[in-house]
Amino acid sequence: MADATRERAVLRAIVNQSPMALSLRDMDSRFIWVNSRFETLFDVNSQNCIGRLPHEVMPTPLADAISVREQEVWAGDIPKSQTHQAVIKGQTHHFFCINSAVREPNGGPFGTSTIALDVTALRVNEAELERTRSVMESLLAHYPFPVVARDMDGRIMLVNNAWEDSRAAHVVKRWGGGQPTSCPLNVRSILMSRDSG
Repeated sequence: MADATRERAVLRAIVNQSPMALSLRDMDSRFIWVNSRFETLFDVNSQNCIGRLPHEVMPTPLADAISVREQEVWAGDIPKSQTHQAVIKGQTHHFFCINSAVREPNGGPFGTSTIALDVTALRVNEAELERTRSVMESLLAHYPFPVVARDMDGRIMLVNNAWEDSRAAHVVKRWGGGQPTSCPLNVRSILMSRDSG
């Protein structure tokens, strides 16, 4: 008996300390359980949350998406995952959610569970990385000296405008005329040939 009580306590601690917002709803879509992360994220108290619908607890876009996924889960009887966006306390949050059907031990329907992981920080980092990459590409493209980057096998991965211009001028001179734009040595054709190879 003591072991079973301890196991339940450990399980409860693990669930409540999870970085994911966990919730369980009955077949009428009313909450019957949420963990601590859910309470913190959506600024609700579990006592006030139990018995309420998603639209009464969560931002409308997220509640709408969860309701749709809930129907799809039971229609196909398989878990559904998707990324959602919602504004909470004036800030935009991005969530990766997994909805799955929960059944009784005898196989009968019990409810739906949702696991929601807040990936906002990851999205912000990705956006910042993309901005940095764009700035670096712009600087590289306008760098006055030819630059070419190759992979470990010697294949061209990236070139800048100065490299394109110098190669095009060299090929045009070698071939005895023609426009540089007619020469296959530009970033697009190089990358396309690399990808196709």
